[in-house]
Amino acid sequence: MPAVSCRTVTRRTFALALAAALLAWAAPTRATEEPFGRLSVDEVERLLGRKDVRVVDVNSPEVYAKARVPGAALVALGAVERSLPADKTITLVYYCKNGH
Repeated sequence: MPAVSCRTVTRRTFALALAAALLAWAAPTRATEEPFGRLSVDEVERLLGRKDVRVVDVNSPEVYAKARVPGAALVALGAVERSLPADKTITLVYYCKNGH
């Protein structure tokens, strides 16, 4: 068996660690938590009227016509992704009568 120097082992260990880190970085990750939060009525009320907040109603047009949060925009649930603002600093608040 050929002799292996400490320098070779160190380089090999470094290369393996680097490869593992790159694979972990490049691999898709799973969210361990919900990618959103839930707000109370009081919390939403404090956000209303701010320029950096957009409130979105994903109810049907009929439900939206009957009652809605003041200033809320109606967006069909299936169109939410297409309606996302280009400005990623905007806080988005979505709500639905059915709990979506």
